[in-house]
Amino acid sequence: HEVRRLGRLRPRGFDEGVGRLQVHYRDYNDRQARDLSGNLVANQQLEYTYHTIDLALKQRINKSLVAYVDYSRQERKDEFLGYNDYSQNRYKVWGTYKATDDLRVKLAASYWDREYDRAFAFDAPAGGKKDYSGITLEAGVDYAYSKQVSFWADVNYDSQDTTDKRYEYDRTQLSAGVKYEF
Repeated sequence: HEVRRLGRLRPRGFDEGVGRLQVHYRDYNDRQARDLSGNLVANQQLEYTYHTIDLALKQRINKSLVAYVDYSRQERKDEFLGYNDYSQNRYKVWGTYKATDDLRVKLAASYWDREYDRAFAFDAPAGGKKDYSGITLEAGVDYAYSKQVSFWADVNYDSQDTTDKRYEYDRTQLSAGVKYEF
């Protein structure tokens, strides 16, 4: 796993910009690879290499409100025959609002799409090309009760659309907790 920061920049109209390049490798020793027809291949493990570039822009609107725009591009290479190669784009806008010294609110929205050049929906040529897309909406609040204790709550909505209906879903997650800092 290798991470390289490309650098900081200050584009016109924004406080700060950040670029990052990541390259990492993942070996699935419990899953089999697929041939170009979508069939599982005996004694051939899944192995992927990921190349990711992230770009982020930050703008302070006022002393309480900060806005961000993020973009991520990821290329995944299937190290066997390339059946599971994909390209993914992710776009995200989000912001934080400091209502008081003790209360912070975060809102975010993102869209992503993933295109497989060789994979099929349902891993069968009759299923057509496999593609995914989705949106995520997030909201959260953090209340600092004291310097060491804070309470937080988040709601997260995910909607994933795909030509492979086995993996299509809508999901809402609620979470809450207490954070204690030493």
